[in-house]
Amino acid sequence: MIRARATGAKNRPVIILGLSAQNLKRLRKGMPIHVHCDELGFAGELVIFAGETEAELAKMFKPFIGPETVVHDESEKKRN
Repeated sequence: MIRARATGAKNRPVIILGLSAQNLKRLRKGMPIHVHCDELGFAGELVIFAGETEAELAKMFKPFIGPETVVHDESEKKRN
């Protein structure tokens, strides 16, 4: 994987991630990718995971949910 930080439109920071074929294989096997954002000048950690359905993603996401978690589900927008 390659990681980069750039400046986009209106001087907004942009995080760039390039995933290799091996990264995609790991994701398909249910192995999330963790990116330490401090390497890019941001606080926190980015977790990337993949699944066939939103329900499957929700199961994978469950270990990361805490009292301050905010979830944005794109499938909800499609239904409305």
